Amino acid sequence: MNKLAKGAIATATGGALLLGGAGTFALWNDVWDEGVDQPIATGQLQFAGTDPVVGAWHADAAGDVELSDTFLMVPGDTVYYVGTVNVLAEGDNLRATLGMDPGSIVVTPAGSADDLGITARFQNGGTIDVATGSGVLPHDFVLELTWDEDATTGRQGQNASIELSNVTFTLQQTRS
Repeated sequence: MNKLAKGAIATATGGALLLGGAGTFALWNDVWDEGVDQPIATGQLQFAGTDPVVGAWHADAAGDVELSDTFLMVPGDTVYYVGTVNVLAEGDNLRATLGMDPGSIVVTPAGSADDLGITARFQNGGTIDVATGSGVLPHDFVLELTWDEDATTGRQGQNASIELSNVTFTLQQTRS
């Protein structure tokens, strides 16, 4: 018998086996619907109320000396936003960090706070521990705004306006 005939017989035999099911490839599988009637609810994290962040800018972290309209900031100064944030927090294992968008500090005519070396940081790192309760929780915080004297050269930043009235706060869930 020639090779062509042998190949045709082998192909026909293989096809018959496959059609007959003897040579199909299958693994066992099964599906079971548990049917447990216990949905899992989700929590929430957001600023609470119509004015969730309240406070004022001060010349000291204790909040004793509120900044006046006549305060003139110079390189090396630090001012403090002493405030309270109301957070609606519900959920197991929930932690959050209060933040501040540096781009929301507008410096005219210089541009951004970063251009002048103005940095912001929360004294407690902005950590909000919401594991101790749920619902609307008030959290006190102190935000430091520092003008780095080493980042300023020449007369940079003189006669500028640093707008702090539109500072944007952020709230971000964190895992510990």
